[in-house]
Amino acid sequence: MKIEFLYFEGCSSYQPALDLLQKILREEGVELPIEMIHIKSDAMAEAFKFYGSPTIRMNGKDIDNTYEAAGYSQKCRVYEKDGALKGIPPAELIRHAITKNLTG
Repeated sequence: MKIEFLYFEGCSSYQPALDLLQKILREEGVELPIEMIHIKSDAMAEAFKFYGSPTIRMNGKDIDNTYEAAGYSQKCRVYEKDGALKGIPPAELIRHAITKNLTG
């Protein structure tokens, strides 16, 4: 399984999201590297089809398959959980993506 973590420095949510991803990987017993992709420009955001920071992809697919981007740029991203918007993905979303990608 390939894990990508895309972010930009201006987003305060990327470090808590990375910490959560690493915690869940440990809990699930998954010892794989996380490819860190630092988005440094809007051109780079376009090239990487970057939805916003943080974005987590597993095997090339965004963990939130319901997300609809209005374009690609350096911006913070939000995730919906129980009708509320948060700057980090819900733990259940990360855990589900890990399980799905490990089992095929």
